[in-house]
Amino acid sequence: MADEKETVAETTEATKAKKKAKPVVNKPMVHIDQFIAAITPIYGLSRLQTAGFKAYMTGSHYQKETNDFLPYLDTYLGKK
Repeated sequence: MADEKETVAETTEATKAKKKAKPVVNKPMVHIDQFIAAITPIYGLSRLQTAGFKAYMTGSHYQKETNDFLPYLDTYLGKK
């Protein structure tokens, strides 16, 4: 009987530790306008290219990180 109580106590302590172990951190998504504002001076994009890229990315205007846009930009510019 005492062994069962110890096992139950250990199980509940382990469960509580798992719940407290990793808090979920929600990062804000990056909008395409933020990406374009940051990348335009580096790549030297014209207004026409930025508008075309926004149209190219229709349906994917939000990405998890800024770098997630780079493969799409390289494809759009014909670098890949």
